[in-house]
Amino acid sequence: MDPDQVTEKLIDSVRRFLDLVRSLDPHTYRRRVTGQWSTHEITAHLAGWNRLMIEACETIRKGMLPGYFGEIATNMAQVNARLVEEYAGLSQNELCQRTEATLDELLRYASRLPAGDLTRDFGVRVRNEVVVTLLGSLDVLAQDYDHHREQILKMLEHGA
Repeated sequence: MDPDQVTEKLIDSVRRFLDLVRSLDPHTYRRRVTGQWSTHEITAHLAGWNRLMIEACETIRKGMLPGYFGEIATNMAQVNARLVEEYAGLSQNELCQRTEATLDELLRYASRLPAGDLTRDFGVRVRNEVVVTLLGSLDVLAQDYDHHREQILKMLEHGA
């Protein structure tokens, strides 16, 4: 993986996600997309993950697995619930702005890392086999934005 490509992918994924979110009327924005979450709640969890990635990267750089990996079996339900709650009171516009701000924080953090840290193997593994890198973590975040964008588009297609 090339760091510039992953960074550009993340920026593009966030932009496309937020363009879609901003296009929604308030009723649709608050409508359930999944059995559990509305677009507001999805956006809140993503804004929080932008910031959480900074903490995760620091943990990985210390050679440790970020704590949220302990919640893989529950799809990180507790972490996500906390993030959704943290941003619950923000309006649609405020939450989009917060998502952009937390992305900017993450990108500034990544740009200040020592050369090579994004791709360096710090010895962190999931299930003793999958290498966890900073760059891989950013790529997974971009994939999460794309996944949730697709969920919202499906909800719009089905009018549910």
